[in-house]
Amino acid sequence: MSHLLVHPLGLPKGSIRAILALIIVIIACQQMLNGAVPNLLLSETLMIVLTHYFTARQHNSDDHKINVINKPVVETIRLNEPNPLWLPRGSIRILIVTAFIITVLGLIEQGRLFDSNVLGMLIPFAAYLLGSLLKRNKTINADYSNSWFMQILIHITALIAILIGFLLLFLAFNNLLSTLPEWIASLLLSAILYYFGSR
Repeated sequence: MSHLLVHPLGLPKGSIRAILALIIVIIACQQMLNGAVPNLLLSETLMIVLTHYFTARQHNSDDHKINVINKPVVETIRLNEPNPLWLPRGSIRILIVTAFIITVLGLIEQGRLFDSNVLGMLIPFAAYLLGSLLKRNKTINADYSNSWFMQILIHITALIAILIGFLLLFLAFNNLLSTLPEWIASLLLSAILYYFGSR
């Protein structure tokens, strides 16, 4: 039985997810610029989108590999597939970062960069993007882990993330998490998101 590879709407693989990701990012940015109260579901959806595009997608190569076993050698055949929406590799990530920068500039112009409604979504967004971009820089720079300073920094960052995690556990089990100002809770969660993004 043959399995046909169906691309929804005839678009390249990943195009529908790319469109939906851009829609979610644009909605989140629009909500921040309009001063709307952060929507928990929108924030969570935004983080899933960021995770997909700054973690999962960066490990995919332009070419998909299929291993074909020929006795006794395993050969690799490359199948060229177009990128989502036929855009150059990395375009969706660039569009997401551009939307974030435009949003920050708009908030600065409005004088609302430190508005509590904005910080609820902006801080996690920024933390995850920063962590992911630093991770990308580490993979580009192969000598990253050879520096003793960077090795110590990796340990310190992990220790801070764990301590923040235990602090959040303590606050949650003592019913204190809901009493924190939203921007402080957001900042603590963002430190953990940063760590995930950077790893």
